[in-house]
Amino acid sequence: MCGRYFINTLPETLAEQFIVKTPIDLASSYNVAPTHLCPVVVNDSEGQRKLIDAHWGLVPFWAKDRKIGSRMINARIETAASKPAFRAAYKRRRCVVPATGFFEWVRTSSHKVPHAIVPGDQPMFAFAGLWESWQDPQDDTLLSYTIITTEAQGPISELHHRMPVMLDASLMDPWLAGEPIDLDAVTAAAPTQQARFFPVSTAVNSVRNNYPELLEPAQA
Repeated sequence: MCGRYFINTLPETLAEQFIVKTPIDLASSYNVAPTHLCPVVVNDSEGQRKLIDAHWGLVPFWAKDRKIGSRMINARIETAASKPAFRAAYKRRRCVVPATGFFEWVRTSSHKVPHAIVPGDQPMFAFAGLWESWQDPQDDTLLSYTIITTEAQGPISELHHRMPVMLDASLMDPWLAGEPIDLDAVTAAAPTQQARFFPVSTAVNSVRNNYPELLEPAQA
């Protein structure tokens, strides 16, 4: 799964990699957790990419309340097209989640060690995602998203058996357009072999901590 990630980059870097208008108000977050508000890339009504801010944890349009979102932070690529919570979004509301990296925890004999995973040959990862629009009883709109996961590949498999689906630049347009996706092709093009990881401070365990030092390598 993917339960925490981070996004700390220049607005110009994000705009160039994801081909969107420069997000002037982009704020760095060193410990993105479920329910947090973050930017995702979607297609507008004319098929052009744009950034929207959405809450991590997809709330299906039919949900009675938003609490369900905390359990919908990930969707398995193997079942996203058929699972009731995700199938409508899979057909019509796909997104790409920009991330400078993400965290995974490895269990030792005494505790879990957090690791930061970063791309090796590009500024950011492009996670495949789904987004949804939900209205509460007062007709206020909540935008939310989930990150698609698949079996871990390359060095990442040393840390966990699952990982986010990582889109190569050539696959972002087909994904956003809702086209059928060949998982083998996605996996083959994913930048997993170049990814690297390193242990970081256990301070990242607390969602209240959100500062640059969280990404500094720690002694293994």
